[in-house]
Amino acid sequence: MRINSSRLLFGAFATVVASFVAAGVLEQYASRDVDLASDAIISNAAPSIEHLAALRSEVWQSEFLLGDWLEKHASGRKADDAAVEASLQRLTDDERRYLLLPRLPDEEGLREELQAASLAYQRAAQRAMDQVELGSYARARRTLDEDVRHTADTIVEIAYRGIRFNAERGGALARDIKAIRHRAIVLGWALDAMCGVFAVFAAALLWRVLRRAQLLTAENERLLKRRADELESFSGRVAHDILSPLQVVQFSLSAAARSADQKATASLARGQRALKRVEALTDGLLAFARAAAKPEPGARADVREVVEEVVDELREDACQGRVSLLVQPLPNEAVACEPGILTSLVSNLARNALKYMGESLPREVEIRVVDRGARLRFEVEDTGPGVAPELLGRIFEPYVRGGNYGVAGLGLGLATVRRLAEAHGGEAGVSSKPGAGSVFWFELPKAKAEARPVEPAEPMLH
Repeated sequence: MRINSSRLLFGAFATVVASFVAAGVLEQYASRDVDLASDAIISNAAPSIEHLAALRSEVWQSEFLLGDWLEKHASGRKADDAAVEASLQRLTDDERRYLLLPRLPDEEGLREELQAASLAYQRAAQRAMDQVELGSYARARRTLDEDVRHTADTIVEIAYRGIRFNAERGGALARDIKAIRHRAIVLGWALDAMCGVFAVFAAALLWRVLRRAQLLTAENERLLKRRADELESFSGRVAHDILSPLQVVQFSLSAAARSADQKATASLARGQRALKRVEALTDGLLAFARAAAKPEPGARADVREVVEEVVDELREDACQGRVSLLVQPLPNEAVACEPGILTSLVSNLARNALKYMGESLPREVEIRVVDRGARLRFEVEDTGPGVAPELLGRIFEPYVRGGNYGVAGLGLGLATVRRLAEAHGGEAGVSSKPGAGSVFWFELPKAKAEARPVEPAEPMLH
């Protein structure tokens, strides 16, 4: 079963893209989980440990200050009431800060125990202080030894459990961060490896597809060239085979016309004109078949001589069509082609302009040659009906004609011009506006200057 390369290539690229997307999504999820775990440590576990440790220290401090305060009162010395009150207030503040932190489900019972123990401690401490104020030092000592110290130990024990709980919670979060990071690294490497494998596979498959496309393109080019060569050869043979009997028919008609009466002479003349048109069409087919020929090395054609010959040849046709045939001053230059090639190029454009003039007014055809540095541009401008915009891009293709004006032709003249110009290192083109005429042109490289022999100097007479 033949595998569809396009589907495989699409699947490989889709897998590579999916791997990149998956790697990005994985990174985002891993970053989110790490951020959540880090926030839990920073905003809950660590502050809980800090406030519980401060609470435990403050319980011990307040118990010590309360006992010292009681001893001073009992011995009649001056006691610092403000220090005891401040310590109890700090104890309350540490408890409140801890309770304001985010709650964890497993921590709820611990918080309730701490609140109850802290409230019992505050009440026992206040009761001992009230007994001191009443002068009941023995009762105050008993309350301090039994109730205050017992509740203080309870608070310290709860604080210790809270510290251990949050420390374990922080350790678990740290382990989660490490596991998340490790998992992300492993999956990332796996996705990168898969990306690399499929990228190599896609590159190999793409190279194979491109190689196959190149081979098919080369094979098509060879096939087209072979068919074009066959067509040109066939066209040349057909044109030659047609021209040979046409010449015999033309000669026979000419001979018959010399000895025929007036009525027969008119019929023979029409036959001769028809044969000339057939001969012209056949010449066009033959010229088109030979247009791809490369120029001969060192070929050169005199611009002024060739253009003037073409104009002289077309004067009669221009007069019959009531067209003014104008020629701008011609440069004393030569182009790199055979004179016959330049004659064919100029003649094709000029005849085309005369042929398709239609009923336009004014009726003018102008030939000019423009120097463009390394090239000469030959322009034929007419005042005819112009070329329709939809034909401008195809007017130089074989068998494409600009309009139907009752004139014979195969539509090979402009195609021959382009092929001859391009075969000789130039190009051809047209600019036109419907109803305002056209300018058909071709460019050819200038011929290299001829090396003139150096004449020997005459001997000097003394």
